[in-house]
Amino acid sequence: MPPAEWLPVVLAAGLSQRMGAPKLALAHGGVSVLAASVGAVHRATGRLPLVVAPASGPVRALAAQLGVVVALNAAPERGLSSSLAIAARAAGRRGLLVFLGDEPEVSAAAAGAVAAAVARWPDAGLVVPQFRGGVPGHPVYVARSLLASVDQLTGDRGARALAAGLPADRVRTVEVDEWPPGDLDTPADWERFQKARDANKN
Repeated sequence: MPPAEWLPVVLAAGLSQRMGAPKLALAHGGVSVLAASVGAVHRATGRLPLVVAPASGPVRALAAQLGVVVALNAAPERGLSSSLAIAARAAGRRGLLVFLGDEPEVSAAAAGAVAAAVARWPDAGLVVPQFRGGVPGHPVYVARSLLASVDQLTGDRGARALAAGLPADRVRTVEVDEWPPGDLDTPADWERFQKARDANKN
């Protein structure tokens, strides 16, 4: 399936409850987490993603500065599923390649493996990367044929929750021989991320 038939999307409307502050607005080296994530997706896919952002606050303001199309989530308290539903409506006749805004070190290898699998298995409903240790991660491909079902999801259930109702041959897993990218949920995660970035500069 050619890239024109799927839309990269960054879900960036989370409430950051465990971080205690809007985590995608945190900055290291002058670059916000959201900008780093969008840049990583752009490099991995060659395309600027749609960003689903909160309807107000610093993350919305940052998204507006990045030169991307922004879809607003007025009820982020409903969980990740609400952002996914907004992305599904914005996708039109395309499938979705779903990234998370709090994974600024998203793997280009994983994105490439998923995109290649979509081309290899055009009838797949979902394609999920599996990292070392059998850990699933992102990005996840959701076929346009499943997007109508996204509205049935609630809370923080995301794309993989759709797999339960699918035949086994419509759910594809691709192996990625690297560790999964860490997400930024807590202050400890943020501290580790900053130290890793500083170490990579040296």
